[in-house]
Amino acid sequence: MQFIGDEALKKRAVENKVKTTSINPARGFIYDRNGKLLIDNVHSYNLYVVPEQILKHKFSLSFLSEVLSISTDSLILKISKDVRYNNRKLKIKRDIGIELYSKFEENSSKLYGVIVKKEWKRNFRENISPHLIGYLAELKELTDDNEQNNLLIGDLVGKAGIEAVYDKLLRGRKGKKRELRDVRNNSISDYDKENWVAAKKGENLYLTIDHNLQSYITEKMKDKVGAVVVLDVKSGEILSMVSLPDYPNDLFSKSLPEKEWKYWSTHEDKPLRNKAVLGEYPPGSVLKMGVILAAYDQKIISKRKKVYCSGGMKIGRRFIKCWNHSGHGDMNAIQAIMNSCDTYFYEISKHVDLNNWSDYLKQFGFGEKTGIDLTYEKSGNIPDEEYYTRRFKGSNIGR
Repeated sequence: MQFIGDEALKKRAVENKVKTTSINPARGFIYDRNGKLLIDNVHSYNLYVVPEQILKHKFSLSFLSEVLSISTDSLILKISKDVRYNNRKLKIKRDIGIELYSKFEENSSKLYGVIVKKEWKRNFRENISPHLIGYLAELKELTDDNEQNNLLIGDLVGKAGIEAVYDKLLRGRKGKKRELRDVRNNSISDYDKENWVAAKKGENLYLTIDHNLQSYITEKMKDKVGAVVVLDVKSGEILSMVSLPDYPNDLFSKSLPEKEWKYWSTHEDKPLRNKAVLGEYPPGSVLKMGVILAAYDQKIISKRKKVYCSGGMKIGRRFIKCWNHSGHGDMNAIQAIMNSCDTYFYEISKHVDLNNWSDYLKQFGFGEKTGIDLTYEKSGNIPDEEYYTRRFKGSNIGR
């Protein structure tokens, strides 16, 4: 094609070949409280296709089917099942590795609608609790907030844990570049480079977690089911949070086969569940303080009133033991707190008004969410008379 004096037409022809591409920034690094690097980034090669282009190109479909070891029919179904990607890039395989990357490079001139992009992925420098850190996943739907933050369908965003709560901070800011591309969408040369915008790396994040303590507790909890949380009693900072069993840090950085997903999601020990913020367990002796305060308020006890502990007490038809099976002897309130005497609190609890006890505990924050900067935290349950009446409707409890 030859242009004779028609600069506007020439410019339009060039613009038709120009492709503006987003440059994804590297996510911020994550450190422990002592500056130990836990998570950074490394480059990987991700495979994309443009459905409306590749579905019309027999060789590209055949080539892709062969290198990915899936049938052409399955590939077509995978590519065409989501109409949102018809005229945009659809990521079909993450981290393809250098061997596959080389094959695509060798055949790039023959392929249509196939793109291999060099992008960042999370690199776990240390083995750190996946429940705490969370993971990244592709954005499936756009919201007004997503659009304001320049996000597109397919972008990686934090989906759980620290990665989700601090996603905006860690994500950074996208850049953009312009390139001249041929009809096969292959890059020919840079274009308008002076107006490119560099991507800005995300902010780094320092946790209150002590990685050495975290590792020590994880080792001690090996082959056990449960959770451990260690706090600094002065500042409230969480020094360690361990939930076991857990799962590999990079589990969700790849497409999970159905069989593997079923294993993790149906395992009886619930490894995907952060037991530290989602688990609901019978409370320990910390609730004894609520009994003492409610009993004092109702004038049920005084500093001098004593209860004899013989090693337990009979409640109904059962004999409920104290932790000290030999018994503590005579206990007043202060002694009962010092020795955590179960028998004392069994006896006092029989006379305490349930609603009064519940109110005191709620004043201390029991039964409420802590507000921890993690996703999916559940509140506990501090029962009152209404709760038991509802649960045991028809019985005499709470009447």
